[in-house]
Amino acid sequence: KPVNDDISVKEWAQKTSMFSGAKLEHLVNEAAILACKDNSKYIKNIHLDKAFSIVLAGYERQERDHIRELDKKITAYHEAGHALVSAKVLPEEKLSKVTIIPTTNGAGGYTLSIPEDKMYQNKSYLLNRIKVLLGGRAAEEIIFGKEKITTGAYSDLKHSTNLVTNMVTAYGMGESLGLLTLSEIGDLSSSTKDEIIRECKTLIDKLYEDTKNILLSNKNLLEDITNALLEKETLYYEDMEKILH
Repeated sequence: KPVNDDISVKEWAQKTSMFSGAKLEHLVNEAAILACKDNSKYIKNIHLDKAFSIVLAGYERQERDHIRELDKKITAYHEAGHALVSAKVLPEEKLSKVTIIPTTNGAGGYTLSIPEDKMYQNKSYLLNRIKVLLGGRAAEEIIFGKEKITTGAYSDLKHSTNLVTNMVTAYGMGESLGLLTLSEIGDLSSSTKDEIIRECKTLIDKLYEDTKNILLSNKNLLEDITNALLEKETLYYEDMEKILH
């Protein structure tokens, strides 16, 4: 495919490090379609950026007039929570895009960050990754109160539950099973299952409290990111850098 000089192959190799061959092909094809729509002779970086979002999150919904202002505000605080926690606990990950534009895949908004190029993920990284996942829900609770939290965090909670469960039952990072892996043990007594669930819940509850404290101690930044999202709808790396520094 014809490409422009502004494309950094190294940066895109890092962004797409977890992509399969088919997903890479999908990305380039989407970028080519966007370039054609722009009557561009080449695929530019902006086309790849838009295609990257499409591949990961779906197409942006064009008709957004029906979205209530309150829902827009909730989404903005939710995504600002993810972005701010990510910037604080995983500063080595580049915040590529934060948006409150809903997608055809059902997302109200999303935050994209580029992970470091490394072979293994250690315990500290996984704990911080869970905090980032909990950042949206924590921001909603802080701003709107416990009784007004929404279903918007369903996907985040699903992922954080999966991560914390794997830490305790598969990665040998918990106390209840120690260095044993659940998949090799087979059936467990109900008391052992209860112990595992208790450990997972205790851990995620502590991480949630830590996440809320991060947001509370940086509430001015949470407001700044939210206001910028409500004004622009989408923030990129450069926008986030200006707000955070």
